[in-house]
Amino acid sequence: MRAAVYYGLGDFRCEEVEVPRISGKEILIRVRACGICGTDVERVFGVKLERGTVTGHEIAGEVAEVGKDVYKFCVGDRVIVLKHVSCNVCYHCRQGSPTQCSLMSKSNFFPGGMAEYVRVLEPNVERGTIILPSVVSFEEAAQIEPAACCLRGIINCRLKPGDRVLVIGAGPMGAYNVQLLRALGAGEIIVSEPTNFRREVAMRLGADATINPLEEDLARRVREETEGIGADVVIVAVGKASVLEQAVGLVRNGGIISVFAPCPSDPVLPVDVNRMFWQEISFIPTMSATIKEMNIVRDLILREKIDLRNMVTHSFPLEDIWHAFETARKNESAMKVMIIP
Repeated sequence: MRAAVYYGLGDFRCEEVEVPRISGKEILIRVRACGICGTDVERVFGVKLERGTVTGHEIAGEVAEVGKDVYKFCVGDRVIVLKHVSCNVCYHCRQGSPTQCSLMSKSNFFPGGMAEYVRVLEPNVERGTIILPSVVSFEEAAQIEPAACCLRGIINCRLKPGDRVLVIGAGPMGAYNVQLLRALGAGEIIVSEPTNFRREVAMRLGADATINPLEEDLARRVREETEGIGADVVIVAVGKASVLEQAVGLVRNGGIISVFAPCPSDPVLPVDVNRMFWQEISFIPTMSATIKEMNIVRDLILREKIDLRNMVTHSFPLEDIWHAFETARKNESAMKVMIIP
């Protein structure tokens, strides 16, 4: 089979490798679409991938082979697969923090989504694979996982109908947040984004107001939009600690700041703890998603509450993977970039 193998910065090679062999409780998936995630971009350009790695985890495809002990799936089933799953029985799972389960780092599919086939391990077969309705395209389906991550973040922020929400950053994850917030009953959705194209996309997807933080006073505009109170929830969908610090001045007293991205370049957050204390401001980080959120997002698509079809702006074959990553990183008119193996 063909796979895009990473050898160093600027050096991806589309190579012929062996099709993975599965055991009795595993399945083999023919990958039909794989989205490029922001974490993929960070790992590739941050030189954090080992030589020989096949990256990619936002996949949709067809079951090509089933192990002799697999009864839930058949060859030909259209599916989406969650890369990491929890055990559902450990302390963290029982406490409602399944993404902190130790199994999360051990469950997986191999070699990675930027390949024609992936081997899905037993835990992922049992608790991370979902049948895909025929009306949902593979490119839509490959976005269910990142959208589910956004959904879990919104749920963790205890969104209430009518809440005023500020989303900082209107890349793909910010755009998923806008759609989900609208579907879940947010009252007013404000988006801060410096790129004209992405502000336009945010408005089309359901934002009530957009702000260019490079040209306008963000704090002043947020106060104007919220009657001087501040946003009930601020979702920080960019990986900068300085933006998290700024969010403290944009959220209302008693409000919530969603930490929705890692901060690889400036991970230390200088925070006025007294301000957080007196104003009862909460920081709520959210990492990854579970099959529960995956199922909800799939159902929202089927009910036409969200539309992931028009999120895809660029698609590339495996042979053009470096161009795909450059597009995802640099092209201001790019939203979701998809690899079609």
